[in-house]
Amino acid sequence: MTRRLIYLCLVVLFFTACSNREKPTDRIINRQYKTEILESKKLLRDFLFTTFTPGLSVSVSYNNEIIWSEGLGLASKELNAPVSRGTKFRIGTTTYVFTAALLAKLHYQGLLNIDSSLYAYIPNYPLLKHDFSLRMLGVCSAGFRPTRTTDLQQYNVLRTLKEYVSTFENDELSYEPDTYFAMSDFGVSLLGIVAEQVTQNNYDKLLNEKIIEPLALKNTLFDNATMITPQRSDFYSVDYIARLVNAPAMNFSALQPVHGLLSTADDLNYFAQQLLQPGFFTIKELTLFSQKHKLKNGVEIGRSFGWHVIDDNNMPKIIASIGNTIGGSSAVVIYPDQKLVVTVCSNKAEELSELPANNIAKLFLKKLQMQADEKAIDEANEAEESAVEEQIEEFFDGE
Repeated sequence: MTRRLIYLCLVVLFFTACSNREKPTDRIINRQYKTEILESKKLLRDFLFTTFTPGLSVSVSYNNEIIWSEGLGLASKELNAPVSRGTKFRIGTTTYVFTAALLAKLHYQGLLNIDSSLYAYIPNYPLLKHDFSLRMLGVCSAGFRPTRTTDLQQYNVLRTLKEYVSTFENDELSYEPDTYFAMSDFGVSLLGIVAEQVTQNNYDKLLNEKIIEPLALKNTLFDNATMITPQRSDFYSVDYIARLVNAPAMNFSALQPVHGLLSTADDLNYFAQQLLQPGFFTIKELTLFSQKHKLKNGVEIGRSFGWHVIDDNNMPKIIASIGNTIGGSSAVVIYPDQKLVVTVCSNKAEELSELPANNIAKLFLKKLQMQADEKAIDEANEAEESAVEEQIEEFFDGE
């Protein structure tokens, strides 16, 4: 009888503890930015409605601290499963910036030189009319034709990066290198081949060892359709009459340096934070990512090694990446001087309507500017009060 009473008491205590335990929340909200968050959520909900996008996640950080992170909409319409902060999306061509980071690491470790010709590392590559460097591949000015997302399905039958590169290696350049720039999946894939060549390792292993694991990006991994991946979103597109449909099944094993990654808005945000100050990246690497490239005629383009760069005298500097692929899209917006990062991921490609990451950033920039102005006024008032106190002390000391 005594044992039964003890057992019953333990059961009651267990369930009482469970009921009193604080329920976990799947969002981060800094109340100091409540107004900006509410306005941003309205922007995102309008975006979901007008573009027929099922779901997305957003992450905003200031000075290396997440001030807002949340999922909106559905990760799976069939299962009515909501997006969470842990939902993994296809980030598409934002994978470029991870490949650029890998090449930068190999460059500054002395394993390759980004200003060397491709032929220095792949001497048997078919000889083209013009030579080009790895840097030109990284800034998308090497002369290769731009790639359309709609072309990706034809590469489903390919299994390796080398198979993909061999498909186009005999194509002529579309323009003379370093006279123009165009986003090219093929050019970035060549960087992946070079990385494999100089290390004698596969691209996926290299990226994990050099970038993903050191940064503990636990929700960033390669998209493998045959593997069970917890919290992977379903993927969507629209048909010819603009109906939302399931995106075609995709195999990205031959396009890993360009379209291969799944990630979350939080992981992308943390990766982007590494561009705010030296640490994981050196000052030289940060300069490589943040400095506009000059073509051979001296004209600056809005590209750095792996990134878009907007550096207008009348605007704050922006470093950004817009990623698209079949069944997913992403956006990374970095304001390095203001220490602000905004990242958004969704489960539908948005070639015609970019994710509203920069519009969200502008809302938070206004708040940060107001805080800076108030701080400056407070500091000025404190300095004035301190000066008055000193004058009073000097007066009485003189007496």
